[in-house]
Amino acid sequence: MASVEQLQTIYAQHDADGNGTLDKAEAHKAVLALGDHACHEDFDQHFNKVAVNGVIDFEAFKTFAKGFHSH
Repeated sequence: MASVEQLQTIYAQHDADGNGTLDKAEAHKAVLALGDHACHEDFDQHFNKVAVNGVIDFEAFKTFAKGFHSH
């Protein structure tokens, strides 16, 4: 599992529009950068569990990343 610092770096690198949240496309790229590869259905299902209004903040991203890493 990536450290909090690594997650923060990846999160910031993939927040393409700089708004402090990740949309689904940004989150998908961030998950790939972590080296976690999930099928599209798993990604969508997991993203939809943690997203609020179609985006995730850093706290949700930590949960999101942990969910993929535990598979």
